[in-house]
Amino acid sequence: MKVVKFPDQRQRINIFSKTIADADKHNVNSLMTELKLIFILFALLGIDVDKQVNASNRNRTKHSYKGARIQRMKTCIGTCLKSLIYIIFFVKVLINTSYMVYAEDKRTVFTLFVLIVLKFLLYVSIYKKRRQIFRLTNDLNKALKALNVSTLSNMAKKFNLSCIVVLAIVLTWAAVSFCLGFSSLKAERFYFIQSNTSLISYIPYIVQVIEFPYWIVADTILCLFVFYYVFICKIIRILFRNFQKQLGRTHSTRDFMNGISCYEDILKNMNNFNEQFSIPAFLVVLITMMAVFRAGYKLAFKEYVTLHSGLALTFAVLFCFSVQLALMISACLTNEAKSVTHCSVRRLFYRFCTDSFKFVSLKTDSSQSTLTLGKIYQLDRSLIIASIATLLTYGILLGTLGK
Repeated sequence: MKVVKFPDQRQRINIFSKTIADADKHNVNSLMTELKLIFILFALLGIDVDKQVNASNRNRTKHSYKGARIQRMKTCIGTCLKSLIYIIFFVKVLINTSYMVYAEDKRTVFTLFVLIVLKFLLYVSIYKKRRQIFRLTNDLNKALKALNVSTLSNMAKKFNLSCIVVLAIVLTWAAVSFCLGFSSLKAERFYFIQSNTSLISYIPYIVQVIEFPYWIVADTILCLFVFYYVFICKIIRILFRNFQKQLGRTHSTRDFMNGISCYEDILKNMNNFNEQFSIPAFLVVLITMMAVFRAGYKLAFKEYVTLHSGLALTFAVLFCFSVQLALMISACLTNEAKSVTHCSVRRLFYRFCTDSFKFVSLKTDSSQSTLTLGKIYQLDRSLIIASIATLLTYGILLGTLGK
């Protein structure tokens, strides 16, 4: 009886070393270069993703002193930026706490307080995963080279352009909100200005100036993570698509077993991606759903909505709903690509292998390599429909009970 065995780690290196060497000639721009814009924007928020890349300069004796000095300077700047972000969130929490003291409807203000805390948790979770972002990107870059994928430049340009456009819209809206004085108008409703002293009369304007950087930081963090998540999902789908093309040209058991090693590497990267970023993805979906529900409820059931408030609520609904759908649809398509590839591998597996050989001999469990929310629920089409239906159902229910 013929027994088929998978190649071990040493055999994998020998098999794919020539492939990677050939791919390096065509892959001049690495994945780290394509994501440079995202990493720079992350660094401006105190999340130094590519710090390990710069740390490699310490091994160069000629520039060791200069490299160490630059690295210390970057570390100091990153620490200052991170501390500034913490201060911005802390001040925003204090402002919202004061709102809860003076507000008549404390439930609405408490919802906003929960959103602030969730956004802070999202920032902290991304900051803690900054090293994993670098490692995962590097591993995916190796997988792209192994499959000889060299058509990412056009996709990366469109991706970076989309990122710039979205961030420009977010920053423009933050500036418009600042000029129209949305935050100061909110502060005037919560604070009882009964004194003519300069300190009390200037409180709304002080609140407006303080909240302006908060909205920029919070929305930018949300956008950057979603763009990174969507881009990595796209890369994983490209890996699956190119692997299926290689499977179509497979005519022997040896070629199939060599391809299985590459398939295991893709599953391993996908599993690692879900392991590290499932919680931040869950926070993003939770934040966006709460924001959409809060803004949509006010638009639909509030008796009197001013033009300024209506514009702000409409932008919040469109922005948050778009962010939610972008993340969920991208993860859903990636899971579907994995399922299709898994079916192709299984079909060829029983074509080239004996009946006594078990498919579970794969070192990476395919059933565990799926993108989830908080490691609780697998992202699929039904979850997208269920999330939209939940917003509509509870919105109509609470609106009816409120009336």
